Amino acid sequence: MQAKRIVCIGGGHCNCQVLKLLKKLVKESDAGIKLTLVTESAVSYYSGMLPGTVSKLYSDEDLKVHLQPLAEWSGADYIQQRVTKIEGDKNIIHLENGETVEYDVLAVNVGSKTKDTGNVKGVWEHALTTRPINDLIPKIARKEAELKAQGVVPTVIVCGAGAAGTELSFAFKKRWSEYFGQDVKVTLLASREEPVHTECRQTKDQINRKLKEKGIDVVANVHVKEVTPKSVILNDGTEMLCDVAVWATGAEPQKVSTESDLDLLKGFFRVNNYL
Repeated sequence: MQAKRIVCIGGGHCNCQVLKLLKKLVKESDAGIKLTLVTESAVSYYSGMLPGTVSKLYSDEDLKVHLQPLAEWSGADYIQQRVTKIEGDKNIIHLENGETVEYDVLAVNVGSKTKDTGNVKGVWEHALTTRPINDLIPKIARKEAELKAQGVVPTVIVCGAGAAGTELSFAFKKRWSEYFGQDVKVTLLASREEPVHTECRQTKDQINRKLKEKGIDVVANVHVKEVTPKSVILNDGTEMLCDVAVWATGAEPQKVSTESDLDLLKGFFRVNNYL
């Protein structure tokens, strides 16, 4: 069997599991397989634990995966660089430093960026964006220290009422009500008729009950036109005052997908039923 060069791009929790499985495969096959992990960050944050970490149920360290030790444990070479382009027809990936890496098999786990950050005015400048995930906890810590120094007890608006935005509305309510020593007002904006609209009726009923129990207001069927330093402006012109806007509007493809020659679906890399 010819030696295989398997390259994993990105160290999210998907490729963390892939490396774990490949370690076993390589050990059992003894087929000269060479593994490589290419990641732009030395640490990966497990997104499933992120709302719990925001609320301080977990510590920052609890949701981190340190990728170089993982690569070494898996028997993989470790390259800390951002991938700028994938040439699927040549089996080559291009790195930000100008170097290239050849592969026989590629496992792509580049994640995504927050939806509409480039389309809605003021998001990057004035909102806390949920992606990149690695940046969110430090951004929150800086923001709360700044508010504390100014003597401001914040009013929070969470833009986006999918699973992430809904969970984060609970998380900010708990974290900052405790941190500032009084009840912090949190409002959740939903583009549909209610939060997590794709879930089953029983789940939605439970979530709506908990939102009401925790005193989190929900404004349904709205879209944001602009985020300012002190407000969120809706498409109908309504201005909702807040000290902190949290942008949790879902996922958009990373730039690397548009720079590569792999098949796309709605801007994301296209996969089959087996990923």
